[in-house]
Amino acid sequence: SGNYILKTVGSFPQCNGIDTIHVTFAPTPITDFTSSTVCLGEVTSFTNMSSQTSPIRTTSWSFGDGTMSNMINPTHLYGSAGVFNVKLESTSSDLLTCGHDTIISVIVREKPIADFTVSDDCMNVPAHFVNSSSVVGGVLTNYKWGFNDLSSLDYNESPSHLYNNDGIYQVSLIVISNFGCTDTVTKPTVRHAIPIANFIANSECLYDSVSFQNTSSVNLPSTVDTWKWIFGDGTPLLLTESPKHLYANDGVKEVTLIVMSNYGCVNDTTIPIAIFPLPMVSFIADTVCENGNATTFFNSSTIPLGTLTSY
Repeated sequence: SGNYILKTVGSFPQCNGIDTIHVTFAPTPITDFTSSTVCLGEVTSFTNMSSQTSPIRTTSWSFGDGTMSNMINPTHLYGSAGVFNVKLESTSSDLLTCGHDTIISVIVREKPIADFTVSDDCMNVPAHFVNSSSVVGGVLTNYKWGFNDLSSLDYNESPSHLYNNDGIYQVSLIVISNFGCTDTVTKPTVRHAIPIANFIANSECLYDSVSFQNTSSVNLPSTVDTWKWIFGDGTPLLLTESPKHLYANDGVKEVTLIVMSNYGCVNDTTIPIAIFPLPMVSFIADTVCENGNATTFFNSSTIPLGTLTSY
C-alpha cells in the first residue's frame, strides 16, 4: 500500500505529465485451526486459530461428512470412524471481501467392541471367561475385568475366577485399544449352589434294618434330586432318598451319601454307623439228686462288643 507517482515524458505538442495514485490492499485473513483426535462416539472439538489485522467477518466450517457450521469454535459428533477433510473458510470485514481457507484431515478412531463368553456352572468350579472382543484398524492392548464379588480387577485377556458364594454375578469387561479407545460390556454368570449332604441314622443290632433319613439341603432355586447311598458293606448303590438297609454282619460301617442338585452340583458326606453284634447265649447246669441239693445254673453267654446287662 502507498502513494505512487506516475510520470509521462513527451515533446510538443505532448507535454510532460504527472499524477499520483494511492494504492491500498485489504488484509487477507490467515485461516488455521486445530482439532482433537477422538474415538467414535466422542465429540471432536475444533479450535479456530485464524488471524488478520482487521476483524474476520464470516467463518464457515465444512466437516467432511456433509454437515456445516458457522460457529467460531464448533464441536462435532461424527457418525462413523475414518479420516475427514475438514475445511475452514474465513472472510475479512473490510470494504473488500478477502477470503482464505485451509483443509486439515481429522481422524475419528474406530471404537473396540467388548465381548466375552462364560458358561454357568457350580460354585466350586472356576468360571472361565473367553474374551471375544475386537477392534478395526488397531489392536487391543488392555483388559479390565470386574467379577462383581469384592475381588480385585483382573487384567488378563481371558481369565478364570473362583466364586466363594452361589448366585448371579454381573461381570464387566473394559477393553482399550492402542489408540486409547474403550468399550464396556456387562454379562451375567450364574454360579449354582453346592448341596449340603447330610443324613440321620441310628445304630442297630445285627439283623435289624437301619433307617437312613436324608436331611440334605441346597440354596434355592436349586433342588436336590439325586441320592446315591454307599452302605460300606459292598452291596450295590441305592438311589432312594431315605432308604432302609439290612447288614449281614456287625461292625462299624462307613456310610457315604452322595447328593446332586438339578444343576449337576455334587457333594457328599460319610458318617460311621455301628451295627452291634448279637449275644451268644449259653449256660450250663450241674446234675443233682431229686430232693437233694438245688440245681445251679451257670451263665456262659458272651458278646463280642459291649456288655451283657439283662438275663
